[in-house]
Amino acid sequence: MLNNTQDQEDLSIRVPITTAARQQAQAFAEEQSLPEKAEQVRRNTLAVLAVRDYLQWQNYETDLTTSDSWNQATRTCGDVADLMIAGFGRIECRPVDDLEEPCPIPPEIWHNRIGYVLVHLDEELREATLLGFVPPFDPEDPLEEILVTQLQSMDELIDYLYRLELAQQELNQDSAEAQQFREMWENPEERLMVIAQLERIYRCELPSKWRVKGEKVLSGRGLEGVAVREGAVAADRIQLQGVAERLLERLAAVWNGVEG
Repeated sequence: MLNNTQDQEDLSIRVPITTAARQQAQAFAEEQSLPEKAEQVRRNTLAVLAVRDYLQWQNYETDLTTSDSWNQATRTCGDVADLMIAGFGRIECRPVDDLEEPCPIPPEIWHNRIGYVLVHLDEELREATLLGFVPPFDPEDPLEEILVTQLQSMDELIDYLYRLELAQQELNQDSAEAQQFREMWENPEERLMVIAQLERIYRCELPSKWRVKGEKVLSGRGLEGVAVREGAVAADRIQLQGVAERLLERLAAVWNGVEG
């Protein structure tokens, strides 16, 4: 049973689970040969659809067809519950049972995510409670589990997506740093991951570390599952550190203006 404190109630959003969602989850579950795997896929699917419904209410476009959780091979081989938010990247939607226990984050979803939402499903699978979210972590320090006490509110998720939107607008400008960023990261999904990591650096690191931390992200050396940029060798790192620092300063000016 879900025993929320008042603080947890303030963080969470309740979303009805539709008949269509249960039917879709059942269809995916029936693909599996093992009962335990079928139940995992069922719950992952319902969590994804609950987050999808919430984001659609918030006027965000989502794309199930490009989500790993909607790929039969991927959901069969791995424990994935991702949802592609058009123009932002993949957010992971993790179903949880016991709020007193940490929610494990399997290695296959440590990377290529712009954040994680924890979702509680009631016993009758009639209602989902979106408990809150956490933004992406440092790729060099994987987050192996999430506690409910670590969660930020769903309102803060919307604020976070707005910051990512502002960053994309800034990086489409004609500044030298923005142009270099676009040249280095032509792949749209990889570009979104880099933007999310730049936001993490701005939020979590001291400005004195922006140069080094930003260069590792811009070069691809600090990311998993992407190719290191050509030219990201020792001789070029000092120059790229300068680009990273100036880029983060430009982004910080945009984000600080909104927060202030």
